[in-house]
Amino acid sequence: MGDGGAAVHWDGAKWSSTVNVTGALYGIWGSAPNDVWSVGTAFRHWNGTAWSSAPAGFSYTTLRGVWGSGRTDVWVVGDGGIAAHWNGTAWTAVATGTTKNLRAVWGSAATNAWAVGDGGTVLRWTGSAGVVLPSGTTADLHAVWGTGPDDAWAAGYHTSEHRAVVIHWNGFAWTVVPTRVANALHAVWGADASGPWAVGDGGTIVRWTPAP
Repeated sequence: MGDGGAAVHWDGAKWSSTVNVTGALYGIWGSAPNDVWSVGTAFRHWNGTAWSSAPAGFSYTTLRGVWGSGRTDVWVVGDGGIAAHWNGTAWTAVATGTTKNLRAVWGSAATNAWAVGDGGTVLRWTGSAGVVLPSGTTADLHAVWGTGPDDAWAAGYHTSEHRAVVIHWNGFAWTVVPTRVANALHAVWGADASGPWAVGDGGTIVRWTPAP
């Protein structure tokens, strides 16, 4: 995915291009080989054979993140605080209580989803309602990932302080985790709770290792 609106697919032996669109693509997620969503200034769906324009039932300019717990539970977020949910049949806009750009979404289940964005914005979906939670930072948050309802990480960049920011959710509150990194962080992921990784500008790679 990238600014050229291209997507490529690995079939086990080689990479091949599957879509080229006008505009940019920033995120991708799927529940199966025949159910993949890509988001950006374009919004597309892969049915296993071809990409097509997603049947968006809401207005958007740029979508930045996409995640789901399954084929009938998918979230997208984007500029202007837009969030929308797919129930397997239709997309519906969901009020977020913010106009800040939302840049990433992740969850561990249909009843536990997080969205993060500019100005330290953090939203949580519990399955029946969305809640804005204090994040402990005013940095722009670019990525979010976790292992469950009591363990989540978000990463980004504090423009005025010229430093990377990482925050952690322990099930009760978000706290800032020192990084000593100057470059912006754009993605975070881990195999389990023992040590997530974050990557960003200038080839920056950092890893959290818990105290022994």
